[in-house]
Amino acid sequence: MKRLLILTLALLLITSCHHSLSKEKKRYQAMQQELINYDNFTQPLTYDVNVYSDRLVDTEIIYRVIIDNPTESMHNISVLVIHNYPTNDIFPSIGIFDEKVNLIPNYVDMETNHVKGITLTGYIPYVGDILNFDGVFKVLIEYEDESGNFKRDYYQYQN
Repeated sequence: MKRLLILTLALLLITSCHHSLSKEKKRYQAMQQELINYDNFTQPLTYDVNVYSDRLVDTEIIYRVIIDNPTESMHNISVLVIHNYPTNDIFPSIGIFDEKVNLIPNYVDMETNHVKGITLTGYIPYVGDILNFDGVFKVLIEYEDESGNFKRDYYQYQN
């Protein structure tokens, strides 16, 4: 009887972990598809977004997307970055598979996930001259404002 109870609990734990991961993966895929299809990148942002790319090794480019300097409080942030180059890697994200963070002007407390800025890093296989690199990066930023309103911002950067 004891073994049956332990086996049942183990199966429930495995099933709940699989369900949770599946939910996160579906959210990631939905955000990715939304970014692929989105093309209206004209809205003003209340924070800075900067994209940097550099040669890491002869066959790879590293890129960093930095989000910081908010002018309003941003809570429970989720971010996904995609690019226009083929890849087998997962695109960089925060708040989808891991904990969400908060950006609040002039306030940092790492223990409560109130960060100074967000840096997302990824790699692109690329053997050409970096001066010819024509990367297009799309960023989806989801968060709640100070009043608890859900916001969704889109940003695009072309190298």
